[in-house]
Amino acid sequence: MTKKLIAGLAAALLTGCVSAGGPSTGTGPNGAASYRHVPVAGPQATGEERAACAAVGGEIRPVGLLGWDNCIQRLPDAGTPCTDSDQCLGRCLVAGAGAESGQPATGRCEPTDSPFGCNQQVIGGIADAELCVD
Repeated sequence: MTKKLIAGLAAALLTGCVSAGGPSTGTGPNGAASYRHVPVAGPQATGEERAACAAVGGEIRPVGLLGWDNCIQRLPDAGTPCTDSDQCLGRCLVAGAGAESGQPATGRCEPTDSPFGCNQQVIGGIADAELCVD
């Protein structure tokens, strides 16, 4: 029960962090601007937020335990081999089946900008612990 409460609070805080502020841009490994994050300020996307999301090829979806709307986009570098998240627009995630935490691992740049689900990052070529965000 306590773990679920903590996970729910963490998701709510993460959703607020992901949704706060104006649009942000990222650059891919080649340095070219190729991504613009579209935030959703409240639990339901406004018409303007929906239009902005569609304009960048995203899709408004209810996500997380709270089911708040987020603009979810496929990242242009999805699937690119990596050893650290600084090589990706999003996170560098363990490729294939989970790896033992603390051991050398290779990864792939995550497919979308959704912060939710269970994922295991590769940091500096080393597998981190799996983290689940609801």
